[in-house]
Amino acid sequence: MNEELQGKYLEFQLLQQQIQNLQQQLELIQSQLMLLASLNESLKEIKRTKAGTEVLFPLGAGVYAKSSLQDNENIIMNVGAKTAVAKNIKDSCEIIEKQIEDMKKVEKDLTDELGRSLFSGQAFQEELQVMFQEQEKKK
Repeated sequence: MNEELQGKYLEFQLLQQQIQNLQQQLELIQSQLMLLASLNESLKEIKRTKAGTEVLFPLGAGVYAKSSLQDNENIIMNVGAKTAVAKNIKDSCEIIEKQIEDMKKVEKDLTDELGRSLFSGQAFQEELQVMFQEQEKKK
């Protein structure tokens, strides 16, 4: 394989890695969007639930504990740096909806970039095939 073909092939491999990274980032964003949407719906459900109602809350890995909902207006929300504050559900939903909106913008940007990279990758692949065929004819 000549040096020009090797260089193009290396560029193609780097582009493929970039595409894989973009796909992974997109999957993470989509997963985060689903979690935020589920959280937002759960908060709205708490708001609709009467105080004093027995509820199940998740401990993790499919394990739940029974409890009584004491307050259907406020929650404790982590705001970063190991700090949690009391927030009312309406404000919490607004924060989460803003996060969803921001994530959707990131998702769109990643999707656009992935589309451009896939298009470039296809063009690169076609160029490599032509170069390889030309090299084979010279043999």
